[in-house]
Amino acid sequence: MAYISNQWLKGGKGYHPVLTEIKGFTETTSWDKEHNIIYTIDFCKTTFKELKCQNEKCSNISGYYEVEGSITHTNTCWICGSNFHVSRIIKCNEKQSVSLTKSDIESILPDLLINASEKSRIDILEGVIPNMSDEAKFGLIKLLLKDSED
Repeated sequence: MAYISNQWLKGGKGYHPVLTEIKGFTETTSWDKEHNIIYTIDFCKTTFKELKCQNEKCSNISGYYEVEGSITHTNTCWICGSNFHVSRIIKCNEKQSVSLTKSDIESILPDLLINASEKSRIDILEGVIPNMSDEAKFGLIKLLLKDSED
């Protein structure tokens, strides 16, 4: 989940960040290839749905954020303890996409990696190192050894 300015989603009226679902993908169209797009990020607006407890004697109303996809979950009323199921398929109706070139990615990647968890950085390295040249691997080893001396 991420937040995006609703000014963008509303066409410039007001500014209040709204909760969105975020998805990234590398699928490319002919337009993407023509414009050197290698990665796209979609922001899909979430909506808050109210749920009324299905126990007729209870007046509890709670809620949840809906995102694109198929949902099935059990809610437990915090007042009377009744369980009820929510199940449906949700389509994304308000979406914005950001298409990124290689230089766009290279400009934001350092900040993203610095702010990522250590586990995420290690996962990235495990995916990247096997595809690196020997020269780049030795450069990485030198950096690691220099860092351990400090």
